[in-house]
Amino acid sequence: MIIQNDFNLYFKIADTEKELKSCQSIRYKVYCEERKWLPAEHYPDELERDIFDEDSPTFIALNDDFDVVGMMRILKGSFYDTLPFLQHPSLQKRHIDIRTMAELSRYIVIASRNRSLISHGIFRLSHHYCKRNGITDYVILIEPSLRRLIERFYWFYEPMCTPAMYFGAFTYPAICNVKKIEKIWYNRYPENYKFYMEESNVISSVEMVK
Repeated sequence: MIIQNDFNLYFKIADTEKELKSCQSIRYKVYCEERKWLPAEHYPDELERDIFDEDSPTFIALNDDFDVVGMMRILKGSFYDTLPFLQHPSLQKRHIDIRTMAELSRYIVIASRNRSLISHGIFRLSHHYCKRNGITDYVILIEPSLRRLIERFYWFYEPMCTPAMYFGAFTYPAICNVKKIEKIWYNRYPENYKFYMEESNVISSVEMVK
């Protein structure tokens, strides 16, 4: 649907069958084969997919060959009665209003180069999308080590509960308020604020010519 060009990388919402299947193939390799968080036998076609794929945009980074090198999916609470993070063992007895929440899902960067630029580009594109769609809070199911990693990008998430084994690892859901994080950037990280407030030139997917 949309594409942005930054740092010699392309950032867009996956909107073709080829892109979506490429994402699902990467998800299978990472979650089923490498980390073994999901049973490979559930995906005989080696495409990891679930009920959220149809209505949830996946933001991707493409290299010069238009191969997917990074991705992240957005699950909007307003679309669903529940979100995956609510099944975390430490949260199951809590009532949480998810109507203006978005769960960040399937965040993967597979490129060996420009990993920081890929993450920033995906985060920025998804940030603008969420603001346009009335999202007030981001939630991510995360390992403590990954939470420390994304803090290097000046994204600060607060744990919502104690950690527990869930989705194949020792994790907890963590939350980030949109207005609060923008205020932190404005006051403490002005270059980050400038980057995330800007939108790059946008072209249609059909204009992509190799």
